[in-house]
Amino acid sequence: MDVEVRRAVPDDADAVARVHVAAWREAYRGVLPDAYLDGLDRRERAAVWRGEISDPARTVLVAVDGARVVGFASFGPPRDADPGGGDRAELYAIYLEPGR
Repeated sequence: MDVEVRRAVPDDADAVARVHVAAWREAYRGVLPDAYLDGLDRRERAAVWRGEISDPARTVLVAVDGARVVGFASFGPPRDADPGGGDRAELYAIYLEPGR
């Protein structure tokens, strides 16, 4: 396995959404209601991720194995009320395909 990490581009949004939904369904089954997890819509998530990837204040990185996105991380400015200066960042999300 030769995984590369690179900055996401808007064309990665569908793959990021695929990983996101699959990871949630795997990680949160038994914690969140099955109906909620089964109802997660990859197209809706992809639209959200297109916006995140295009937002200059945020960074989305993807882990790519060959041509397949197998994971991602998203970070940016802290969302708390007291960000403590410009040298801090908040990790918003980090997910891998189940089984990775």
